[in-house]
Amino acid sequence: MEKYDVVLLAFNRWDQQSSSATLSLAKEWSKSHRVFYIDKPYSIKDLFYFSKNKGLTKRIKALLFGKGKYTTVETGFSKFIVLTPGLNFPINFLPPGIVYNLLRKLNEYLLWRSVKQMMKEFSIENYIYINHFFPILLPVIHSHRYKPLLNIYQCQHDILLTRYLQKHGPQLEGYAVKHADIVTVSSKNLYRKFSDRNTGLCYLPNAVDSDLFEAPITNPEQRPFDLENSGNTPIILFAGYLSRIRVDYVLLRELCESFPQYLVVVVGTYDEKDVLEYKLDQIHNLLLMGNRRREAIPRYVSSARVTIIPYLCNMLNKSLFPMKLNEYLAMGKPVITTNFSEDLQAYRDVIHIAGSLNDFIDAVGNAIHEKDEHIVQLRKIRASENTWISRVDHLQQLVEKKLNSNGK
Repeated sequence: MEKYDVVLLAFNRWDQQSSSATLSLAKEWSKSHRVFYIDKPYSIKDLFYFSKNKGLTKRIKALLFGKGKYTTVETGFSKFIVLTPGLNFPINFLPPGIVYNLLRKLNEYLLWRSVKQMMKEFSIENYIYINHFFPILLPVIHSHRYKPLLNIYQCQHDILLTRYLQKHGPQLEGYAVKHADIVTVSSKNLYRKFSDRNTGLCYLPNAVDSDLFEAPITNPEQRPFDLENSGNTPIILFAGYLSRIRVDYVLLRELCESFPQYLVVVVGTYDEKDVLEYKLDQIHNLLLMGNRRREAIPRYVSSARVTIIPYLCNMLNKSLFPMKLNEYLAMGKPVITTNFSEDLQAYRDVIHIAGSLNDFIDAVGNAIHEKDEHIVQLRKIRASENTWISRVDHLQQLVEKKLNSNGK
């Protein structure tokens, strides 16, 4: 089998603040292959928010003049190239139909033009193409001249959970799943959903970036600067996105009321409308931190006495496998979660899966006073078995098997 490059189109931009499966995949692939990471394109509409968007600000020359459109990202042990493609047209607000389809094709043409230029400049010939959960643009590549060895589509979770993709994503994801050579899914529920649509289906749940979360922390007792004023108050932590379709706000409020002497910290994006509607800003011991750099997340997890996943048990969350699960475990923290997905059962010996609100509250109370070092080590061992290193290794084996069967 010939050496090949990896061209990866991502829904998340490489320098987003929160944990990113796409970035972790790019880092691992780059250890053994040339990796070209295509950032999610900005639209002309984004220019109106230029001054408020730091990511766009540092890319403005690339977007307007094509200067500096390639960024070399050093990972510490390898590197990969990021392409900032040109601007496209804002069309997500349009209803499904002819107008949307025509403009989407135009956006796809603009993106493909940038990708082709990159292929010429870097002499990319033999490559696999990975579309990581962004089926509305280039779900697969059919080009005759630049035909990939394989098309891979990676489904991160139920597409209806992502607000931007809710309107047009489901139909286009169906196309991606049908025409990809390999499809990876992060949950058993998604595996059942797509089992009759693709013969190259693979269960590949989210994992932990071992370089980030298994690295020893200097002064583990020292809290992040924005939590220094909390003193020695025990922290119950949720690292993730607060959204009414994901998070059980009733449970979150009950948790805060049950432990008024503790601090419930949320590190991640939240919806301001939810904060006001559910009066989260009026809960005295709930601290909404907003996004933090992904490199800083281990420090927040380290400062927690207990970590939680307070997700709603609904149809959407059945297809969700949160990255935070193995990230919590990698740091040996007690994990209390609702029973939102069957995928959690594989971890039931090292986490507590609550069957009710009262069970959740009781489990948090017990975990706060935990002193069993043996279970701490068991959690770290389990996380070490579920790293992005092992996930990419498994995917590479699938790729090699598929290429060998195709005679490539």
